[in-house]
Amino acid sequence: MLGGDIRRRKDLGLFFTPEWVVDFMVGLVPEEVFLWGEPIAVLEPACGLAQFLTKIMHKIKTKNPNKKAK
Repeated sequence: MLGGDIRRRKDLGLFFTPEWVVDFMVGLVPEEVFLWGEPIAVLEPACGLAQFLTKIMHKIKTKNPNKKAK
């Protein structure tokens, strides 16, 4: 359904944030935020596929390869 007809998705009320928008917005976050330290809160503005949460978590893991989440 994600890659389906745009009209059908619109009729169903399905809207998805383009990946380039997610990448751009996550790129606006200062790099030091992704270094493991104090806990951070992340707002998922789209509340759909958790694209922002997934991208942020991937970036945190990339910046801190030897750390484990609690």
